Amino acid sequence: TTFGGNALAAAAGVAVLEEFEDRRLVENAAEVGAYFQERLRGLNAPQIRTVRGLGLMIGVEFREKVAPIVSALRDAGVLTINAGATVIRFVPPLT
Repeated sequence: TTFGGNALAAAAGVAVLEEFEDRRLVENAAEVGAYFQERLRGLNAPQIRTVRGLGLMIGVEFREKVAPIVSALRDAGVLTINAGATVIRFVPPLT
């Protein structure tokens, strides 16, 4: 673009990368994500087919359609989204 490579955009990008480094957001996402997946697997619910993810982006595949579960979670204050008919995606903030 005409103004895509400007000094302000570059400074903002550097500031974001510094924040990631200073707050150890990548390491935190890996640690908390592993804990979250472990706890989800520990549920041993027969409805759950598998739990998978990378960092804090986690998918829980069910043996049934997840629309009612997503609605129930929303009613309980947990924001999720489905990823297809049988997967619930959790993508909490990196912080």
